[in-house]
Parts: sequence; C-alpha cells; structure tokens
Amino acid sequence: MVKSGITKVKLGSSTDTGNERSHNEDSLSWLDPVDDPEALSRKGRLYVVADGMGGYAAGEVASKIAVETIVAAYERDTGSADADTDV
Repeated sequence: MVKSGITKVKLGSSTDTGNERSHNEDSLSWLDPVDDPEALSRKGRLYVVADGMGGYAAGEVASKIAVETIVAAYERDTGSADADTDV
C-alpha cells in the first residue's frame, strides 16, 4: 500500500571550526516549499551544503557563492520537463 501526501522533514544544522581554523567557511541553505504543494511536487525540496575549503584564500566567499548560485537556479526553475536547465 502506497500512502500519498507530504513528507514532514525536521531540519537542523550545526557548524564547527575544527582544530585548525578560527572561523567557519562553510555555507548552507535550504528551501522547502511546503506552503506551495504544487511547487513541492514539481521541484521538490532543496538542501545544499558547501565546504569552505579552509586554508584557501576566500574559502568562505567561494562556499557562499556556490550556495547562492544553486539556490538561485532552484528558484528560477519552473520544475517543468522542458525548463531551461542552464545555471
């Protein structure tokens, strides 16, 4: 028997600078369109984590740009089969 409906998801996040760094360079975001069942059905949920590559110049900038780019592509996507998939 297959049940239909919206799956409930509990989300949490935590961050740790580790033993080497004084700050965290990781970025994360999520989009969960539960208030729009049609969008949820078409596009699903988005959870994205980008490692900041600590020790490299501007690792926090790179991870932030990566997350923002993916979120923007998700928001632009209509979820249709013939949608433009260029990011």
